[in-house]
Formats: sequence, structure tokens, C-alpha cells
Amino acid sequence: MSWLFLLSILGIIIFYPAYFYLLHEFKVRLERDHPELSRRKRPGVSWAFEGAYQRLRAVKRGRLDGVILSKSVCDSHRLASLFLYLGMTSFMVLLMLGLYDSVWGGGKR
Repeated sequence: MSWLFLLSILGIIIFYPAYFYLLHEFKVRLERDHPELSRRKRPGVSWAFEGAYQRLRAVKRGRLDGVILSKSVCDSHRLASLFLYLGMTSFMVLLMLGLYDSVWGGGKR
């Protein structure tokens, strides 16, 4: 079980920074390829990570607000979403291991 713990820690260390980098790439490519979308302001949202995350989640079937996205933006969206899910999975595995160890593995000293 310790190897699974180490793999999940390693996954968190690798996947989350990669996700934030890819989220930034998504934001840059969206601004470059679709300036009309980046000029639209959403109420109460800055165009930092929060705005980029909301736009990342708002993409449906290669479209954002009804606009068909370019291939590079779609590729950035796919990779950023993949690394977000991989990071979340690594974190959930770490959480499950901690829960398992605290409930059933506490008396093995």
C-alpha cells in the first residue's frame, strides 16, 4: 500500500502543476484564436485562473458560447481537462488510502 501512496503523491506533484500550465495555455490560445470570446466579461469573474477555469468547463463539443473553437484551443481544452482529472484521481486515491489506514490500519504498530 505504501507504493500506491507514493504513486498518488507523485501523481499530485506532476499532474496539478501540468494542469495549471495547460490551463494557462488554454487561456492564451483562446485569447489568440478567439479574441471576441476573451473580450466578453462574465459578471464577477476576473480573467485569471477563475475565468480560464470557467471557460474551460463551459466548452461543450468544441464550442464556447456558440462559437466553434479552433483545433489548437480544442487540443488545449482536452489536455487541460485530462490533467485535471488525473490530478483529482491521484488526490482521491491519496484520500482513500488515508481513510483506509485511519479506519482499518491503525492497530498494526
